[in-house]
Amino acid sequence: MTNKLFITAAALVLCVAAFTQKTTAQGVDWRDITFDEALAASRAEGKPVFLDCYTDWCAPCKHMTDNVFTLAAAGDYFNRHFVNIKIDMEKGEGPALKDKYDVTAFPTFLILDADGREIHRVVGGGGLEDFIARVDVGINAEKSVEQFGQEYESGTISKRDLITYWQILRARGSVSREKTAEVAGALYTKLSRQEKLSADYWPVVQNAAADDVMGEGMTFVLDNRRELEREHGESVVDRLIEGAFGTANIRALDPRRPVDVQLVRDLIARLEPIELRNKTRLMSPLLLADAYAAGDAEKYVALLGESYRQTQDHEVLRALVRADALAEGSDGTKALYVHMNEMATEVAERARVEMNGLGASNLAAQYKRKSTVGICWDEFETFEAALAQAMREQRRLFVYGYTQSCGPCKYMSDNVFTLEEVGDYLNSRFINIKMDMQTDEGRKIAEAHGIRTVPTFLIFEPNGALFDMLRGTSPNGAAFVSRLEDALQKPME
Repeated sequence: MTNKLFITAAALVLCVAAFTQKTTAQGVDWRDITFDEALAASRAEGKPVFLDCYTDWCAPCKHMTDNVFTLAAAGDYFNRHFVNIKIDMEKGEGPALKDKYDVTAFPTFLILDADGREIHRVVGGGGLEDFIARVDVGINAEKSVEQFGQEYESGTISKRDLITYWQILRARGSVSREKTAEVAGALYTKLSRQEKLSADYWPVVQNAAADDVMGEGMTFVLDNRRELEREHGESVVDRLIEGAFGTANIRALDPRRPVDVQLVRDLIARLEPIELRNKTRLMSPLLLADAYAAGDAEKYVALLGESYRQTQDHEVLRALVRADALAEGSDGTKALYVHMNEMATEVAERARVEMNGLGASNLAAQYKRKSTVGICWDEFETFEAALAQAMREQRRLFVYGYTQSCGPCKYMSDNVFTLEEVGDYLNSRFINIKMDMQTDEGRKIAEAHGIRTVPTFLIFEPNGALFDMLRGTSPNGAAFVSRLEDALQKPME
């Protein structure tokens, strides 16, 4: 009798524990069953199947699994409404299901009835609230997507059904992108002004405005901005406008295609009168593109100087490279490079890049050379560090060997190396360093290369091999450059 009571009590504890675990568990309950078993469960429980079609390599799939479906609200919704299963489309029964349901993008989420017929599909992930809305629109629709499509093509679809049809198509993502845009356009033209202002049709207005910032949809939003803000909130409308122009900028300034200068200027004119919190961020790349197209180096660098602190580092570097192409040969080139060097140096420090490293620091070093009148003497802690930079930039290293007491060295320093033509020649071809031959490192270089007199000028290959050595002074800049030109007739090893 005691044993029987113990067993009964233990069973009760297990049941309570199981119930507690079931009711407090968070997230979607993914059932470890086959596809056919899921259909059977659907039939038995009277709930459709929610099938997560994923792959191991799909990052958005992993995001949904780890960050969305684990939420308690996700569990509350999906566990109540569906038999939930996950199937890798590249393993087991996945490939056959992928072909059967024409799954071409990941993640794809299929909602199926007990006979395996598709009720709805959602392509792509997102935040939970938006994702549930995309699921809801399909399962709560009174007609199938095919029925909506037939009514749309025949011209008999109602305005209310047209928005449902559009929402279903939008949920299907890239699978129905062209048709989605077509239906959205057709729906927008049917709306009255009052309907466009209402919450019911706000998604359609958003789509029309975001699709073409030069079009009627954005014009409506801008003309009725205050009323829309009262209905939907100022931040919502601002995000729509800024997001639409941000997307338009990306399209207009796509680095893979030639810039459409007229489109850029049209966007500038469209943006100019609009009040926006982040207007400078939107206008700056357009103004830069316009200045670049006009070949106006001075305006381009000035505009970049106004906006680079509010611009992402990699975009600043890209703009500086474009500025470099414009600045070459333009009036006031050295002044431009002074400004460009300041910007590149600040980005290098902000990004915590070593001054003699790659990226912003490398550009800063190059712009410093181009902005200097006379030879730009780079400073390194060691000779090896100078060679390392030469290797990174694939430039030869010019070493000026001198001593403090050398009169001819002082003449070269004061009267030849300060000349603009000498600086332009060396700064464009070398990394230039000065080395006192009476310091410890200078003595090592002198001993290694048999230097007995100064001034001596050594040219090293980027790999550290001595390319050539010149000794003695030159009477003027032209004579010194001529000596270097003769020495550089040999090809780089």
